Amino acid sequence: MIVAVATNRIQSIQASGLLGWLDDFLYLPEVLYVMMLVWLTFTGPGRYSIGGLIARWVGVSAAESKFPPTARR
Repeated sequence: MIVAVATNRIQSIQASGLLGWLDDFLYLPEVLYVMMLVWLTFTGPGRYSIGGLIARWVGVSAAESKFPPTARR
């Protein structure tokens, strides 16, 4: 999908100025799909997300990672 955006869709944007081009670029459906995929990867479904992988790698349990250190009792 990223290759399709880079090779075909970027060249089809007809905007004057950087802000207009960026506006049109961010409204492409492919770009929105990639942004949602990245967002879901980082905030996603708990243990399958990047944060869950890092927490398991570091050795932090799920109960410890949900609360900041000042809120624990």
